[in-house]
Formats: sequence, C-alpha cells, structure tokens
Amino acid sequence: MQLKHIHRLLTVIVCAFVAGVIYISVVIADRQTALQRVSRYNAAWTVSQAMTEFLRLENVLKGYTQSTGEFEELVLRLDIMFSRIDTFQEGVSEAEDKRSLRQFVRNEPKNEAALAMLKHSLMSLDAVIGIDGEKLNSTEALRLLLPVDPEMTALAARASAFGAERVAEDKSELYRLHLVFTGLACGLILCSIVLIVLLLMQNKALAKA
Repeated sequence: MQLKHIHRLLTVIVCAFVAGVIYISVVIADRQTALQRVSRYNAAWTVSQAMTEFLRLENVLKGYTQSTGEFEELVLRLDIMFSRIDTFQEGVSEAEDKRSLRQFVRNEPKNEAALAMLKHSLMSLDAVIGIDGEKLNSTEALRLLLPVDPEMTALAARASAFGAERVAEDKSELYRLHLVFTGLACGLILCSIVLIVLLLMQNKALAKA
C-alpha cells in the first residue's frame, strides 16, 4: 500500500476515533439525565404528601376545642394545604413536561376534577375561619372536607400508576443507551486495532523507502 493511501486511512481512522469519543461523551450525558429522571421526585410522592397534610388538617379539626393554640395549628395546616395546591399548578418547561407533576394532572380529567374539589373545599374552610375565627364549629367545618377523602385516595392511586409508567419508560431508555454505549466502545477498540495495524504498515513502508 502506498504511503499516501496509508496517510488517508490514518486520517479517516483518527477522525472516526475523535468523533466516537465525542459521541460517547454525549451518550454518557444522556444516560446521566435518564438516571436523574428515575431518581427525582414523582407524582405519587407529591400526592401522598398532599394527602398526608390533608389528613393532618382533618385530625386538627376533629380534635378542635376552640383554644388559641389549636386555632393557630388549624390555620397553619390550611396554609400548608394551599401551598400543596400551588405545587400541582406550577408550570414546567417543555423538556420536563412529559414527567412533570402538571402533566400528571392533565393526564386525566379526573385528576383536575379532584384537585378542583380539594381547592374549593379548602377555600370554603378558609372562608368559615375568616368569619368565625376561633369560635368556628369544627363539626360543620369538617363536613366541608369529608367529600374530598375518596377523591384524594383515588388521586393517589392514579399517581402511583402514572409514576410506574414513567419509570418503565426511563428503564427502557437506559437499556437503549447501554446498547449504544457498548457498541461505540467496541467500535473504538476496533478502530484502535486498525490504527495500530496501519501504523505498522506505514513504518514498514518508510523502512523500505
């Protein structure tokens, strides 16, 4: 083989080697992103936290005796629930939308209906607290929240199913990236062997020259 042909092949091999290294870096970055998607918070966790706070609010009402300390606790629990509602309504970027909490809410009309019912109940309770203050009738106030219980339970179940589907998708993507990474690694090894062979051939050609 002539020297100029060897030089051309060496150039092609080196360029392929560099391109492969760059692409492997991109694949690794994609894999890390996929891992972050699997490990980050999901809809099921957020809904379960909201349900826990909702039950705490109900428990405060059940044991309410019109004392100042209990009234402050009631107001605090109500504020926490409103903050949970805000969490469900937070906007997200298009890149994160597929796995976002907001996307879960939009996934089924039942989810939006359940959250609308929850918000309406909380606002009704807030209005009662604003009018009656510490002297509110806890039994009547509790009745505002009781219809929301089954809706919150169903919402938590749907959130769990939604999260499981997203995890399955991410695992599939991780497997695909693993195959790509393995193929590129094998390709780079092969390129290295070919490069070594070509260098040996070039040295022989130079020695003959």
